[in-house]
Amino acid sequence: MIDTGATHSFITQGALSTLYHSGMPPCDRIAQLGDGQTTLKILGEVQLFLQFNKVFTPLNVLVVKTMNRDFIVGSDWCTKNAARIDYEKNQVSIRSSYGHIFIPYHKSIDCLTLDVKSINVIHVPPRESYTVQAKVELSSADTVYFSPVDPIQSEKSIVMSPSLLHINNYTTYLEVYNPHDYTYTLPMNTLLGRVTHTPYEMHSCLLFDTSRDTLSLSPQHHIFNTIELEQKSSETSNTIDKLITHIKNVPEQQQLRLILQQHMKIFDISKITQANTHIQHTINTGDSLPISSRPYPRTIEQRRELQDEIQKMTQTNQIRPSNSPWSSPVIIHKKKDGGIRFLVDYRKLNSVTKKDCFPQPTTEELLNRLGGHRFYTKLDLKSGYFQLPIHETDKEKTAFITQDGLWEFNVLPQVP
Repeated sequence: MIDTGATHSFITQGALSTLYHSGMPPCDRIAQLGDGQTTLKILGEVQLFLQFNKVFTPLNVLVVKTMNRDFIVGSDWCTKNAARIDYEKNQVSIRSSYGHIFIPYHKSIDCLTLDVKSINVIHVPPRESYTVQAKVELSSADTVYFSPVDPIQSEKSIVMSPSLLHINNYTTYLEVYNPHDYTYTLPMNTLLGRVTHTPYEMHSCLLFDTSRDTLSLSPQHHIFNTIELEQKSSETSNTIDKLITHIKNVPEQQQLRLILQQHMKIFDISKITQANTHIQHTINTGDSLPISSRPYPRTIEQRRELQDEIQKMTQTNQIRPSNSPWSSPVIIHKKKDGGIRFLVDYRKLNSVTKKDCFPQPTTEELLNRLGGHRFYTKLDLKSGYFQLPIHETDKEKTAFITQDGLWEFNVLPQVP
């Protein structure tokens, strides 16, 4: 497997034993995985040669005891061989004395299947569900699909359902059910099932009837739900893990994690979003003629900062180039952290805009509403103004001017 995010290349001890290689001097090194927490003990380092057609490419490989893949080619090999990945043609090109060589690859990772085994001896009470701590050869994962071992084939007197699992530090939790009138014991290291890559759309969640004595898994007992998944940012997942660390009850912690993960997109502030609403902001200027202004003077450094900010906002579809007869100047406000806040001076536009009138509650009224309650909730939107769309006919009124051109907002701009 090629992993451009890995700084080194790795091979398992078992895979290395099947290859001819140079001697491996022992070493005492530790590699840290991409989650920033999990570590791998390095057993040694060897040099191997990868052959593609008639071309041999040398590669220094770190040897580890076990991984979820036998061999990982890292960015060290990619950089040395000028590797380029063509995602449209599903191929990798490398540079050689014969010219560029093209290597086809299989982009699907559905074939990656890992065993899930119990960590401790488990005593499952009769006719009860029990949360089992299990191990898997995967350092961490937001969501993987768990498929239990068939109870008839495995001859185990427990029932498990297909489910979505969260893996942290090679550990996960899942529920098993004992449908019998006696306590059933699961030995240590029992194979419970397997996990695999979760597709973006999955029909799953087998629900079994705990009132029945049999282990029949006939279709009439199945209930299917459709679960649609998107790729989640690891930063958001780590934030959710921190939010639930105070919950000591493992089943409750897992239940809350699943709820938050289902709505993870709401908490992801890594990218700019816009509200999905039919309500759009309007700017009612009546019969007023367009008002235009000249740009405020800028130093070369300020102009460069302004250009960078405009480029970012264009890429996130917050603004677009304009040929509007309206224009307002830009104000750059320096933040305490050294960054800038992009503001537009809309005082002239506001002077011809009809104001909305609605009742504002007084402080006394607000305190009366809040009194007598124990729990309070606060909702804060990341860049709240930038999430609200502007009506298409009014976007030209938001146009702002700089020494480099004219742009207009697609979303509600921030004002000083």
